Amino acid sequence: MVDKDQDQQAAFGRIVDRLLKKLPGADPMLRGDQARVNVSGVPHVPHASHADKPASPRARFAVWGRVGLGLILGVVVNLWPYGRDCGLGLVFYLVAVGAVFIGGVWGAVSAWDRRMGVAHIVALLLIAWGAALAAERILPRVGYAAVAAGWRCS
Repeated sequence: MVDKDQDQQAAFGRIVDRLLKKLPGADPMLRGDQARVNVSGVPHVPHASHADKPASPRARFAVWGRVGLGLILGVVVNLWPYGRDCGLGLVFYLVAVGAVFIGGVWGAVSAWDRRMGVAHIVALLLIAWGAALAAERILPRVGYAAVAAGWRCS
């Protein structure tokens, strides 16, 4: 039984060796591990990021300007002077909240691209703040909250 298994393995080994020799660029002697592949010939592909060099002061100022604009809007939207319970006031309020969210995304992307960690964290908090403000007004109107509210004024 052992001889039969060894004969089968030897036969399969010869078949595999014969098939490997047919491959383009195959080692004609089938030396196995002795033939090494040179991986240093793989070209370096640069990515489209600014991480190779530190951000210039102008770029840092631009990122903080984006994040600051979003932050100012996120604070000021809490002082909304008009009605925001229904109708057009609600629509305009949700547009302002959408601007807070988009400002956060804009700041987060630019901060991530320039590798500015603190600005990125502030922008992520701004995104969460915009999502929370939107959820406060939208969820009662789609039936998720315990207290139902309408989109239109009655």
